Amino acid sequence: MWNYSNSYFYPSNRQLVSLLLLSFGVGFYFGTSIFNEWSLESIVFDEEPQNQRKIDTQEQKSHDPHVHDDSEVLKELKNDVKVICWILNDHLANNATPAIETWGKRCTKLIVLSTSATENFGNTEFMKVEDGQSPWLRTKMAFKYIYEKYFNEADWFLKADDETYVIMENLRHFLYPFDPNFPIYFGCRLKSTNPKDTVQGYMDKGAGYVLSKEALKRFIEEALTDPSKCNQDNGGFEDINMGNCLANVGVVAGDARDAEGKNRFLPYKLTEHMFLEKKEHINTWYKGNSFYPIKKGLDCCSHSGISFHRVGKNHMYGLEYMIYHLKPYGIEPEWELGVQKMSISQMEEKFKLIKHKNVTYYTSNDTSSDKIDLYQEVRVLCWIMTNPKNHKIKAIHVLKTWGKRCNKILFMSSAKDDVLDAVALPVEEGRGHLWEKTKEAFKYIYKNHLNDADWFLKADDDTYVIVENLRTFLYPFDANFPIYFGCKIKSKEKSHQFMSGGAGYVLSKAAMKKFIEEAIPNKTKCEISQDKTAEDVTLGKCLEQVGVTLGDARDKNGRSRFLPFSPADHLTPYHNVKDNWYYRRSFYRTTEGRNCCSESGISFHYIDPKMMYVMDYLIYDLKPQENLLKSSQLKRKMTLEEMKKKFKT
Repeated sequence: MWNYSNSYFYPSNRQLVSLLLLSFGVGFYFGTSIFNEWSLESIVFDEEPQNQRKIDTQEQKSHDPHVHDDSEVLKELKNDVKVICWILNDHLANNATPAIETWGKRCTKLIVLSTSATENFGNTEFMKVEDGQSPWLRTKMAFKYIYEKYFNEADWFLKADDETYVIMENLRHFLYPFDPNFPIYFGCRLKSTNPKDTVQGYMDKGAGYVLSKEALKRFIEEALTDPSKCNQDNGGFEDINMGNCLANVGVVAGDARDAEGKNRFLPYKLTEHMFLEKKEHINTWYKGNSFYPIKKGLDCCSHSGISFHRVGKNHMYGLEYMIYHLKPYGIEPEWELGVQKMSISQMEEKFKLIKHKNVTYYTSNDTSSDKIDLYQEVRVLCWIMTNPKNHKIKAIHVLKTWGKRCNKILFMSSAKDDVLDAVALPVEEGRGHLWEKTKEAFKYIYKNHLNDADWFLKADDDTYVIVENLRTFLYPFDANFPIYFGCKIKSKEKSHQFMSGGAGYVLSKAAMKKFIEEAIPNKTKCEISQDKTAEDVTLGKCLEQVGVTLGDARDKNGRSRFLPFSPADHLTPYHNVKDNWYYRRSFYRTTEGRNCCSESGISFHYIDPKMMYVMDYLIYDLKPQENLLKSSQLKRKMTLEEMKKKFKT
């Protein structure tokens, strides 16, 4: 477990959200789902605040997150906890391509069941199966194949579906204390309603389950050879059959929850766990079948989560990016194993009287590394473009997630709101009034909050911002220099550039002053007759006229930090790139797939409220426990003169 006693977050945020990451189905991962009337009251808060794509192998290699393979901790885990994974794939081999290219490459060996003949590559081997074979038959075949061919090459044996995403580091870290010579298996533990089934329950097939070496041995040598102990026909539910067979040969159904009773193996996508009450059929099934009491709302899922099910195949790439690549500055703790291996005798003693009960066997003694606190060094005022109808269904969720990390946050609307402390601007609502609303918002901030911040960020109520990365990016720049950053776009006429409004843009204090003091009063530089719907285009023209520099916010590899779409939209290829405005009008060359987005990403657009909590969980709570990623060193601050020289002003 992670020890947050030395949290790097501001205390009010630590328990704000206990969520989990992605499932890209409608409303889950990084997709843009239709969001109907959905209010704050529908969430349980803590008291404290099918088109496949192939990734280029060279691209995979150059951007593999495991750049720290020389780490002694990671080496120890990989050597001490060898895991062979196999994927129950319904049809063609390419259905499992996303799993192979993401989490599967971290298995010691990956076996993929396929109805088509496919050439093996890397750590992946394809096992030929026939159409029409039942899941239970395929399960028996797969485990028998692995037992005969790879039994001595691993300690643990994981079964997953082609829609399961597994964080292998967390699995290895969880399994580390357990001796694989003890007969045990782990997963999402369920109970059967059939009195003929085992009383110790079984592990849900979708969330995946992992057998120790001894458990696999008993399943093959004792269960499958004895009709009285194991279903010999090929019908029935695979996971219930497996549970009964293992129980009948003395394999213990272990408890994989964390010390707080939160599940590590999840049978659904995250939004369905976090907002369980909204999914009546799932809620009824899960509550009725879970072996343990389930956690509700944003407290559903462990910070050391291992697996998630029903992950859209292409959206596995989004999970990969969020978990392994996107790194908020100052949020990655160093860690150590912090646990002792148990001997077989110790495990037998622990399980002697409690084979069918819950036990959590260890805790981790994590130590948090010091971080450079940029909260006062780079003061950011965030203002959110919203409207009265969105106060409770969108804006409130910005406040409850990333908005709390701003030094100050203001919601600009046309009506007051006591919860949001929204500012009622003297404007009408509607797209035709966005430019007037933008001007009024900046005028209000200039008059009342100019000295409260160094930088002023504008975002929509469906924008998600990683504020730590924004501060880190802005740190070298002097706020007294007139500059602004965002997602740089060419105008339709290609006569000038501007920053996309949806991705958000941030103005230095000097840029803010120039806009208010020089641009707005001068109709020749900032004409009222300009496009009133495209506030971002008009703002760009005005700032350019008064000498504000349009900065480049890309990283050293040319990857974008401010993104105008959701992660899934950027990470998954478009069917027709030429028809997409971003790819046609981006000022810089854009790339699809993994190279689309910077590891120090700052913002994403079209994020529905549920996804904001999912992203919060993924970025701030869910930790792959390798975790050896180090925050990049801050760059040296530039003087005002250096900035003038750099930008040739």
